[in-house]
Amino acid sequence: MSAELKEVGELLVGVEVDGVLHSDFVLRPRLVRDSIRVMADEQAQQNDAYRGVALIACQIVKLGELSSAQITTELLLSMFDADLAVIMAANGRLEGRLQSFRAKT
Repeated sequence: MSAELKEVGELLVGVEVDGVLHSDFVLRPRLVRDSIRVMADEQAQQNDAYRGVALIACQIVKLGELSSAQITTELLLSMFDADLAVIMAANGRLEGRLQSFRAKT
């Protein structure tokens, strides 16, 4: 993954798993496979907010020391709103850079 096509950040509060707080994250652009995987979930089909969180869960490649298997929609649903806002802002910056990248080609 190109350094241009990822966003690195830190959550305001973080997510606690097994007594360990995880707050630094790396986000990659959304891929077609993410959208297809998420739309297989009936709850995502019926709830736009849930679908958005599920898509973000697919895009997070690092969250503290958690394995990718531990970064799930359910985990993100336990986050504070302020932390989700940080990730959504990072996603907006990433999308902006992706648009810029597309314009260069």
